[in-house]
Amino acid sequence: MRLKLTFQIVLKSDYHISAGHGKGALIDSALLRDSDGVPVIRGTTLTGLLRDGLWRLLQMKPLKDKFGNMLHDEAQYCSQQAIGPDSDLCPFCRLFGTPHRPKIWHISSARLVEAQTPTSSKHQPEGQTVTRVRIDPRTRRAEPRKLFSQEEGDGRWIFQFTVTWPTDDAGNLDEAALLTAAARNVRQLGRSRRRGQGECLFTLVGVEGTDAITPKKTDTDKGGWQTALLERFAAHWINGEPSPPSKPTTMPVTITDESGHDAPVRVRLFVRTDEPLLIARRAEAGNQFESLPFITGQVLRGALAWRTAQRFDLSQREGEAYKAFLHTFLSGEVLFPPLYPAEFVTSALRPTIPPPRDLLTCKIGGLDHGLWFATEQVPEACDQCGSETLVEVKDFVTLSEYTWPRNPLYDQLKRSSEMHIRIDLEKGRVSEGDLFGYVALDAGQYFVGDLICANEAAWKRLQALAQIEPNKPIVLRLGKARHRGYGQVTAWFQVIPDASDDIWIRRPLEERVGATEHELRLTLLTDAIITDHWGRYVTGFEEEWLGGILGQEVKITKAVASIRAVDGFNAQLGLPRWRDIALSAGSTVRLQLTEAPNLDHLRQLEQQGIGLRRNEGFGRIAFNHPVYTHCQGITSDNFDLPQALYLGSIISSSDEKRFREEWLTVLDSQPWEEKAQDPKLIAVARVLHTFADVPPSDLKARLASLGELPEEAIELLGGEQEYGKRHTLKPEVDKLANHPGVKLVGQLLMELEAFDEAFWPLGIQMLADRMAAAAGKEEAK
Repeated sequence: MRLKLTFQIVLKSDYHISAGHGKGALIDSALLRDSDGVPVIRGTTLTGLLRDGLWRLLQMKPLKDKFGNMLHDEAQYCSQQAIGPDSDLCPFCRLFGTPHRPKIWHISSARLVEAQTPTSSKHQPEGQTVTRVRIDPRTRRAEPRKLFSQEEGDGRWIFQFTVTWPTDDAGNLDEAALLTAAARNVRQLGRSRRRGQGECLFTLVGVEGTDAITPKKTDTDKGGWQTALLERFAAHWINGEPSPPSKPTTMPVTITDESGHDAPVRVRLFVRTDEPLLIARRAEAGNQFESLPFITGQVLRGALAWRTAQRFDLSQREGEAYKAFLHTFLSGEVLFPPLYPAEFVTSALRPTIPPPRDLLTCKIGGLDHGLWFATEQVPEACDQCGSETLVEVKDFVTLSEYTWPRNPLYDQLKRSSEMHIRIDLEKGRVSEGDLFGYVALDAGQYFVGDLICANEAAWKRLQALAQIEPNKPIVLRLGKARHRGYGQVTAWFQVIPDASDDIWIRRPLEERVGATEHELRLTLLTDAIITDHWGRYVTGFEEEWLGGILGQEVKITKAVASIRAVDGFNAQLGLPRWRDIALSAGSTVRLQLTEAPNLDHLRQLEQQGIGLRRNEGFGRIAFNHPVYTHCQGITSDNFDLPQALYLGSIISSSDEKRFREEWLTVLDSQPWEEKAQDPKLIAVARVLHTFADVPPSDLKARLASLGELPEEAIELLGGEQEYGKRHTLKPEVDKLANHPGVKLVGQLLMELEAFDEAFWPLGIQMLADRMAAAAGKEEAK
C-alpha cells in the first residue's frame, strides 16, 4: 500500500517567504502565492527545512554517537561519495537521496488547510505590509535609500502538506519515523527566522496506507500517529537498528490472453495540475528553466513507467513483470500522447490543438483584423489597416465551430516565474551565485489527450502494471522537481467505445475526405520525427517520403513547415539523450494524388501515426482537418469534466464581507418584535445553530417537525402500535410549528438559497443569533 503522511504547520508568528517580485508601488517583496491567490510554502522550501531539521537532529549526542562513524569529515556526511550498497548510507543521505540513489518519497507544497486543492476563483487572504530599512553593519545606523516594504503572512494561518512513499514496508516506515522526528525539530521558516519571524511547529496529523502502525492517542496528540512514529524512531534509530532501505517487490502480473479482442482501444486522458508543472525545454541560459506549454508523451510514459517500477522488481529479466514492462512501454503496443491544454467552459472541457503553421494574422491589429491560411488565398494587405505584414499565430486553436470575428484561439494558458536559491549546509545561508529560476505552468489547469492501445490485452496489461482504474482519479508526478512541490497532477482515464473518435479531430474521416477526392491536406497534430533511407532527419515535406507513407505518387502543391530540436535526459544513465530533429506540430502540406485515396489506409495512419518514437507521442497526423473549414460540422466540441477533477472553492474575505452586508440588510428589514419575541423560540435558535451546515430547504423541513420524534426513533420504540399517535396530538407542537416566528424563519431560509451555497452556514448562524436576540428580549422582560 502507498504510505502517506499528512503534516500541518502551525505558525506562532508572522512569516515572509518572498515570491521574488513586488506588487505595484506599495509592496517591494510580495508573499509567495499560487495562481489562485492562496498563500503557499513550496515543496523546495519544505525539503530544505526538513533537511536542516535532520541535520541538526544528527548533531545531537544519541545519534551522533551512533552514526558519527559515517562522517567523512566533521561537516559532511557520505553525500556525493555514496556509491556503495544502500545499507551503507547514513540517515541523512538515505532520507534525502544521493546522485547514486535518489530519494523515493515525494513532498507536496503546503497550502492553507481550507484550500488544499486549486480553487476556481481568486482567494487572497489578507496579509500585512511591513516597512523595513537596511542597517549598515559598520555604523549600526540606517542606510540611506534602503527603505523597503514587504508583505507578511498572518501568524494565525495553518498550512498542510503531504509526504508519500511507494510502499509501507518496514524500511519506508522507519524512514517515515525519521522524517517525523526531523519535522518536529523544525522551529522557524522563511525570512528573518533568527529574529522572531516564522516561528512554527510541524505536527503529524494523519497517516494513510499502512496497517503496521497502531495510533496511540494522548492529550497532545489526538490522532495518535505522531506519538506512534516518534516511539518507532526511538526504538529503531536510537535504541535499535533501522530496517534496510526498501526495494521494489516482486508482484504477480496477470498477462491477458493475446487471442482476445484485437481492435484498438482508445482511452481518453484528462489531467488537472495540482501543483506548478515544469517540463523544461532546452535551457537557453544555465540558470533559467522554462516549461513547454503542454505535457509531452515522453513525460507521460515516463511517469507511468516509474509508477510501474515502484511496484515491481524489474531486475529479474526472465520474470513476467519485466516482459510485460517491455511490451507496454517499449514495443509500441501503447501510444502515449502529448496532452494539450483544454479550455474550461462551465462544467465541460473544450480541447485545443497547436495552430497550423500557415495560420496568419495582422501584425498591427491581430485577431481583430482577421485570420488567413497561407496555403489558401492570402490578401496582399490587411483589409482593416492596410498593413502588408502578416505574422504567424502562436496560441492554441480551440476545436469549436466559429465564425470570424469570434476569437477561435485559446490564450489563457497561465505561467508563473519563481526564483530559487541553494542553501549552504555548513553555514545555513544562501550560497553565492546559486540563484536560478523556474517558469512553470500554474496549478488548476486542464490538459487532455487520447492514449491508444493496440488491443484489449495491451490496455489490460497497462492497467495491471501502472495500477490504473478507469473512471477513477490517480495521482501522477510529472516533470522537473517533482519530489519537491512541483509536478503533481490528478489524472482520469476513460475508455472511449468508438476507437476512431479522435479528440483532436472530432469528425469522421468519411466526412473530411471523399472516396474519389484527389487532393489532400496533411497536418501534423504533434511533432514528427521522420528519417530518410540513410537515417538522416528530414527537415521539410518531400514528395518521396510522403508518397512512401501514402502508398502512391504525390505532388506537393503548397507546404509550410518548421523544425525543432527534441532533447531528453536518461535518468538511469545520468546522461543526455541523443538529440532528434522533428517537424513541428502544425506543419501542413497540400498534396495532389494520382489515385483515389484508400480511406482504410488513411484511417490507420491517423490512429497509428508516422515516423519514429510514435509511442512517445510523436507523429500524430490528420487529413483535411476541420480547422481549415472553421471547425464546421463539429457537433460535440465539449467533454464533460469528471466530478473528481473539479476545482475547489473557498470564500474570500471580500466576498464574505459583501455577503454579511447584504444578509444583514435582509435581517434588519424583518418584523422581529412582532413575530419573534417569545421565549419558546429559543429552542428554534438552538436548532438553527446546531444544524447550520444543513441546506436551508432541509432545515425548514426539520423546523416544521420541531418537537416530534423522527421516524427512525418511533420505529425503534415499536412503531405507531407501541408509541401511539402522541406525536400528532400535541397541541403545543402544532402551535409552535404554526408560530409566526417559525414561519418567518422558514421564509428567510428560502431567501438564503438565492445566495452562494458557500455562505449558507454563515447565513444560518447569523439568523440563529438574530432569533435568539429577539426571543431573549421577551424573556428578559
